[in-house]
Amino acid sequence: MADIATGMLDVFTGDAVKELLDLRPWMQGKTFELLTKPSEVEAYIDRLIEKGLCGLDLETTSLNTRKKKDNSVYAKIVGVCLAITPNEGAYIPVLHEDKEFNVPFKFMMQQLKRLVNNCVCVYHNFKFDGEVLRNHGIIIEDEDMYEDTYLLTAIEDASRKEKKLKWLSEHVLKRPMIEITELGVTGSKKKTVAFDMVPPQTAVYYGASDAMNTLGLYLVLKKRVDLQDPDGKQGPWYIYKIEKRALFVTMEMERNTVLIDKEYLLGTQAEVKNRMKGILKDVHNLAGREFDINSPKQLGAVLFDELKIRYPLKEKSASGQYKTDEKTLVLIEKEAPIVKKILSYRGYSKLLGTYIENFLGNVDEYNYAKFQLNQVRADTGRFSASGGRGVKIDGYCGVNCQNIPTYRKDDPDSIDMRRAVIARPGFKIVTIDYSGEELRIAANMSREPMDKGV
Repeated sequence: MADIATGMLDVFTGDAVKELLDLRPWMQGKTFELLTKPSEVEAYIDRLIEKGLCGLDLETTSLNTRKKKDNSVYAKIVGVCLAITPNEGAYIPVLHEDKEFNVPFKFMMQQLKRLVNNCVCVYHNFKFDGEVLRNHGIIIEDEDMYEDTYLLTAIEDASRKEKKLKWLSEHVLKRPMIEITELGVTGSKKKTVAFDMVPPQTAVYYGASDAMNTLGLYLVLKKRVDLQDPDGKQGPWYIYKIEKRALFVTMEMERNTVLIDKEYLLGTQAEVKNRMKGILKDVHNLAGREFDINSPKQLGAVLFDELKIRYPLKEKSASGQYKTDEKTLVLIEKEAPIVKKILSYRGYSKLLGTYIENFLGNVDEYNYAKFQLNQVRADTGRFSASGGRGVKIDGYCGVNCQNIPTYRKDDPDSIDMRRAVIARPGFKIVTIDYSGEELRIAANMSREPMDKGV
C-alpha cells in the first residue's frame, strides 16, 4: 500500500503530476492510498463496512453500458475509487496496462459485491455506475443501500442546471478537480489517453478525488436538505426516496432498448432525399439560378437582393448579413412561394439528420436502439430525453424520443417517423396518456385535506 504524501510526489508521479496538484491546494495534506495487494483491499473494505458509509466511483474503458453480441461489455472496470471520508481516499487498479499494480479482477469484483451489500455507497450518477456493476454481476436493488448526489443535488436546488461532479466540486466544495485531459501530460505537452493507459501512481489522485468529493458533496447536501426537511417525511427527503426507487425503473427501461424498423427507415431515407432533390430544383427555378441553399449569405442575397422580397427585420446580423433562420423566413412565408419551398427543404433536412440518419447509424446489430431517459433535468419534474452522444460513445441512439414528429395526414410533407419504432416479436405497443397526472400526484403529496363541499 502506498500512502502518498505530497512530499513524495516525485517518487511516485514525477514533476508533471506535482505541477497539476500544486494547482489544487485543497489536495495538500489529504490521504491518497494506492491499494495494490488483495490483503490491503480486503482490510480497506472492512474499514468501510464498519463505518457504514463511503464514496464509490468506477473508472471504466467506456461510457457505453450496453453489452456486446457475445455478452461481453464495452465499459470494463479499470479501477475502483473509494473514500472513507472526504479527506481520505483510495484507488485500486484492476485493468491498467501497467499490470504490476493490478489487483486480480475476479477478487476485486468479489470485494465490490461484499462492499455494496454491507455498506451504503454514495455515487454521483448511480444510473451509470449501477449499470456497470450489474454488467459485472453485482446487482443493487435496495434503494437504502445507495445514495446518489446527482439526484440529491437536483432535489436540494431544482433550479441548478449544472449537475456534473467536477462543477459541483469546484463551486460547492471549493475543490477544483483534475480534468481527464490532464492525465496525459508529458512535460509541457497535453494529450488525452484512455484511462487504462494512465499510470496507477497518477490515477490514484484523479480516482480517489472522485470518491472523496462525491462523499463530501453528499455530506454538504445532506445538511442543506436536513434544514429544508428536518422530519424527512413530506419534503425533499420524501421526494428523493421516490426518485431513488424510480431510478431502478428508469435503468430497466433504458436497458430493454427499443426495436427499430431499419428497412422502413432506409426506404424513408430514399424518399426524403428524393423529395429534397425535387424541392431544390424548384427553388433554383424560382430563383433563376443555382446557389447553395445551405449558405445563409447566398440565400440572403437571392431572397432580398435579387428577388427583392421584403426583409422583415429592422437590422441584419452582427456580421452584416441578412438573417435567414426559420424564425425570420416564417414572417415572409406567405409573400413568396420560394420561401415556403425553402422551409419545406429545411424540414426534410432536419428530419433526415436528426431522426433518420441518427437511428440508422445508432442501432445495434439486432436493430435495437437505446433511448436516454433523464429523471431530474427538467425543472417541471417530468422526464426528459436528451438523446445521448451515439452508440459508439455512450451507447445511446442520439434521438430524443420525446421529440419524434407526429404524422399529420392532412400535410403532404409529413413523414411518419414514429412508424419506425416497432414492437418486439410477440408484443404490441400501447399508448397510454394520463390526463393531469402531475397535478394529481402533487395534490396527494401535499396532504392537504379534501374540501368535501367543492
